[in-house]
Amino acid sequence: MSRLLTTFCTCTCMGMYGFSRGYRSEQNLHRHTLIVDKVSLSIVNGLLYSVPIYNLYHFSKLLNRFEIEYKNLDPEKFEIEYTEINGVCKSTF
Repeated sequence: MSRLLTTFCTCTCMGMYGFSRGYRSEQNLHRHTLIVDKVSLSIVNGLLYSVPIYNLYHFSKLLNRFEIEYKNLDPEKFEIEYTEINGVCKSTF
């Protein structure tokens, strides 16, 4: 029971984090993003963050973003670590 609860809480937290990153991400397109598009793509991003096996990939990207901030590296050189399903989110939290 404890393992199931821990897995559920971890996946839920990663899903909320993925939703917030998806919502805060910016596109490099020269058009305005409609709010429905932004919310729906953020939900998809949150679902991808919360899938138990696939979220290991996103968790490793989170650790890489921590390392980039900790070592004061240039985020522009590591742009792949900041990409989301609907754009780029340059903030870690």
